[in-house]
Amino acid sequence: MFSKFRAVSMALGPAQLCVAALAAMGVQKLADPDISIDRKKLALWIGMGVTALLCIIGMTCASDTGPNDNALGDNAQLLAALKEDRADLLWGDLIRSLGFVAAAAALIYLYLRGSLKAAIMVGLVAALSLTDTWLVCLRSIPASKYESKKAATSPPQPEDFDLQIKADKDPHYRVLDLSRGAIASNATTSYFHKSLSGYHAAKLQRFQEVVDKYLGRDLNKNLHIIGMMNGKYIIGDKGQVFPNPEVCGNAWFVSSFQTVANGDDELNALGPLNPKDTAVVQESFAANLQGLNIQRDSNDYIKLASYHPDRMEYEYSAKTEQLAIFSEMWYPPAKGWKCYLNGQPAPDFIKADYLLRAMRLPAGEKQKLEMRFEPRSYYLGETVAYVASGLTLLLCLVALFFWYRKGWPIGEVANLSDVEGKVEKPVKAAAKAAGKKR
Repeated sequence: MFSKFRAVSMALGPAQLCVAALAAMGVQKLADPDISIDRKKLALWIGMGVTALLCIIGMTCASDTGPNDNALGDNAQLLAALKEDRADLLWGDLIRSLGFVAAAAALIYLYLRGSLKAAIMVGLVAALSLTDTWLVCLRSIPASKYESKKAATSPPQPEDFDLQIKADKDPHYRVLDLSRGAIASNATTSYFHKSLSGYHAAKLQRFQEVVDKYLGRDLNKNLHIIGMMNGKYIIGDKGQVFPNPEVCGNAWFVSSFQTVANGDDELNALGPLNPKDTAVVQESFAANLQGLNIQRDSNDYIKLASYHPDRMEYEYSAKTEQLAIFSEMWYPPAKGWKCYLNGQPAPDFIKADYLLRAMRLPAGEKQKLEMRFEPRSYYLGETVAYVASGLTLLLCLVALFFWYRKGWPIGEVANLSDVEGKVEKPVKAAAKAAGKKR
C-alpha cells in the first residue's frame, strides 16, 4: 500500500498510528493486575532510559545548518541569527518533550507505588498525551486561521469582469482566468464560467504538459492553443477581459491533417499549428484516416446542440466526408466513451492536436452525432450489485418460508419452557399407551 501514496511523507501517517497503538497497549499492560509490580517498574525504567537515549541521539545528530543557507550569500550576520533561532527551537522542543515524558513517568510511578488507581493513571496519561498533541496542532493551525461557518460556506462573489463575460448568451465557451492565480491553481473561476484553469492534486498529465510548454510563456504567441480548447475569453492578471480572436469553437472541420511519428513530435507541432485549418495526428491513429480526401464546402458546418459532461450531442451537415475536431479532452475509448451517429453505434474518435478528439464523419445533411460516457465497469458493477441484492432478498424469503414451515410463527419467539412442554406431553402419552399394552 505504501506505493500508492502521492507523497513519500504520507507514509509517516501509518507509522504515527502504530506508535500510538503501541503506546496504548503499553499503558494497558501497566494497568494489568496479573503482572507483578517489579516487572512494571523495570519496564518503566527501561522506557525512560530508551527515551533519554533517543533525545541524546537527536541532539547529537541535529544540525543548525539548512540546505538553502547558500542563498544568503555573504550575509554572515543573518546566517548566524538563523542558526541561533534553529538552536533555540530545538532546545525549546527538547525541554518541552522531556517535561511531558517526565510528567507521564511520574504518573506511572505514583500508580506503581499505590498512590493512584489504574483508571485514574490511564485517564491522566491520555489527557497528557492529548494536551501535547493539541499544543502542537495549535502551531500549525492557530485559532486566528479559522473562519466562521458563514464566511467559509458563503459563495464567492463575481467581479466586474465576470459579469462582463456572463453577458455573452452563448453558454458553450471556456474562460482562461489569470487574475485569480496560476492556471494550475485557480479553482474559483469554475464557479462562474466553464474554465480552462483549476486545481487538482493529481494533474491531468496531457493538459499539464501543454500548459508547461506553451501557456506558461507569452500567451500572445499561443492564443491558437487556447482557442483550440474553446478559450473564448482571457482574463488578465489585473482583471482585463480580452476576447480571443483565435477561438475555434466546440467543434470544427479542418481542411487537412499532418501525420507525426510520436507524442513528442505532436506536442512540438502545436507551436506553429493553425488548428482551424490543420490537425496533427500521430502515426498510431493515422490508419483511421487512410483514404480520406477532404474537400471543404462553405456550407458545411458542425455545432454543439446539447452539452452534459457525460453526454454531448452535435449536429452537422457536410456534402463530402470530413474530419471533425472537438474541443474536448481525449481519453482512450476503452475508458468508456462511445460514439453514435443518428442513434447507431459509430467508430470511436481518435486523438488529434495532442489532447483533443477527432472523428472521421460521413457526408450527410443534419446528421446527429452523440458522444456518451458509458463505462463498461460501471454497468457491470451495477448489474452485479442488483443480482447480489436480489439473491440476498431471495435467500431471506426462503429462510422465512422454512422457518414458518417448521412451526414457529413469524414474530413469535419460542422460549425453552414452551419447547419442553411441547416435547414432554407426547412422550408421556406414548409411555402410558405402552404400559397399557403390556
